Amino acid sequence: MKFKQNNILYLLFALVSVLSILFNSCERDDICDTANVPITPRLIITFQDFADNNLRKNATGIEVSLTEDSERIVPGIERFDSIVIPLDINNDNVQYEFKINANSTDPTIIRTDTLELSYKRTNEFVSKACGFRTVFSELSINNTTDTEMFDDSSNWIRNILIENSTVNEETNAQVRIFH
Repeated sequence: MKFKQNNILYLLFALVSVLSILFNSCERDDICDTANVPITPRLIITFQDFADNNLRKNATGIEVSLTEDSERIVPGIERFDSIVIPLDINNDNVQYEFKINANSTDPTIIRTDTLELSYKRTNEFVSKACGFRTVFSELSINNTTDTEMFDDSSNWIRNILIENSTVNEETNAQVRIFH
């Protein structure tokens, strides 16, 4: 009887030892917590009144699309005074078509500007689970619309101000567009 109790104790001890070794040697799952970990930031653009630079002004029916494939990044939203758009992590520039009054049935009030955004990319290691994020610096914006830049009769964008040429966070606007 004592022999069986000793065997059971030895087996129990061996089982606990093996399990503790297994649990202690395994790494916990490394999950990327994007709420608390910086990820690749997007560009924040605010729309301002051209007549009074300090006032925000809604961009009515704003639509933003990639020019290369017409993929809509911002669909025809009725009223917005700011938007967030992604920059291309694989290229040093991206071209967007900014359309105002895109939802209108009157084609004479739909205005379009094509903006080319250029920048330098730097990849930063975040963690094993999250991988890398891209930070963008030396941001510049060029209006590539066929008409004369900031022409009242065809363009809706009157001026562009880059507040911060480094895009490394999503808390403050980097660009102000005046219309």
